[in-house]
Amino acid sequence: MSGARRVGIGWNRGLVCSALLDADGTVLDHRVLEPAPGAMLDAFPLDRPASVTIATDTLSDGLDDLAPVAVLRLAQAGRTILAPLSGWPDSIRANLGRHQTTLPGGHDLSGRELASLDLDAVARFIDGAAADEVREVAVCAVGSGAVPDHERRVAELLRHEFPDLDVTLSHELGGLGLRDRENAAVLNSGLRRRAGRLVDDLVVPPEVALMFVTSDGAAVSAEYLRRFPVVALAGGWAASARGAALLSGHDRALVLDISPPGARSGLVTDGRPRPPATPQTVRGIRVGALVPEVLEHTGEPPRCWGSTENGAFGLPAIAVGADIPGLLRDAATRWGVRVEDVIRPADAMIAAAVGAATASPGTSVERLTVVHGADELAEAVGALGDEALAKVAGVGADPATARVGSVRTTPLSYLPRGAQHIVVRAGGRTHEPPW
Repeated sequence: MSGARRVGIGWNRGLVCSALLDADGTVLDHRVLEPAPGAMLDAFPLDRPASVTIATDTLSDGLDDLAPVAVLRLAQAGRTILAPLSGWPDSIRANLGRHQTTLPGGHDLSGRELASLDLDAVARFIDGAAADEVREVAVCAVGSGAVPDHERRVAELLRHEFPDLDVTLSHELGGLGLRDRENAAVLNSGLRRRAGRLVDDLVVPPEVALMFVTSDGAAVSAEYLRRFPVVALAGGWAASARGAALLSGHDRALVLDISPPGARSGLVTDGRPRPPATPQTVRGIRVGALVPEVLEHTGEPPRCWGSTENGAFGLPAIAVGADIPGLLRDAATRWGVRVEDVIRPADAMIAAAVGAATASPGTSVERLTVVHGADELAEAVGALGDEALAKVAGVGADPATARVGSVRTTPLSYLPRGAQHIVVRAGGRTHEPPW
């Protein structure tokens, strides 16, 4: 938190709330609002806060209205991999149009080129899509998590030959698997139009930063959301989880977020949604670790909470959002936890708004690489740290406050000797206002 007041808005399904916090994180005022952008911003005067941060799930609600996307995969000919958009629901896939192809390209983990990039073929494919009035392109190359050169060369070609098109490169979103990266890139391209409308409807004074909560509980600028809306698919849940942890004083818990007509639950560690242990899906579309693991609870709940004696480990349960239904037994059973205490914190109705107001700019970069020894690993981590610091300034942090927050290195035994998955996270604070 900086020294100025902040406004947070939680826009989740049937519950929309707003909170005004001071520099210490104390709730000064709050509102339950109508789910309309103008009404949300009218809740408090906007001439003095440092920022307005929105947490919403409306982007994930818009997957049935994706813009048409040209999907370009770069891979070695003859490889037995599923075609682009395999496994997507027909109702979502239909909106994307008919322009999906696989052309030669890609690298292996060691940096060896699998197939020469055919830029003429790329240009012909994109020209056909553009003639069909497609304005979004998603590019995914095999191995781009380690060597993104071919994706970058395609982007350079499109900037020169098709400057009116918007391009998403899969390596910018991260992910170990080809399908995860590709699906995330396609969703990102398809959501840009919707994200642009969302940002345009939320007008704040120029000196007030407009931010959005991402699926991991960080915040990014409005302009970053325009480019990469897919990072905020679970922003509403992430803000509720953050707010529950802050309001209860427990940074490790089972959180139940009740937003009629249903509810959802998930685990919080270190005050944030727990990163997923397995690849996740959104509406049946596999997106890897792009979203946290969240369980949906629907139907008529039991009349009382009941006790839960079994479970692999004990946690407090924090209930936020609307009035508490009897969902504890179902949630604890499905997560395999033993509930030690049930907490309904003060201001539970506005947990998402509190989580939004206290979210700070943050982002991460990741890379697959082969290193030989500790010195090469340290060099690779240092280079990614520099990249993360530059990136966090681009999501809305004051560069003077940018810091590397965490580094995770994971040896990958199923890949060549020395293969490492490196993830570096950086964060910072928004610019201090002039007052």
